[in-house]
Amino acid sequence: MSERITAEINLMENKAYIVKDGALITLDSPPSGYGQQTIHWESEKVTRIVHGHIQKV
Repeated sequence: MSERITAEINLMENKAYIVKDGALITLDSPPSGYGQQTIHWESEKVTRIVHGHIQKV
């Protein structure tokens, strides 16, 4: 039987999270407030996060 680990997050904050190897990782929003984040998976694990930033003019 696997060990169960729990974490507490604030549901009033607009955030995205990744759980990797039992650790909760918070993804930062783009500094401009606009953009995208792409998550890459390999063998059912997150390996990379690509951040794309957009500058609104």
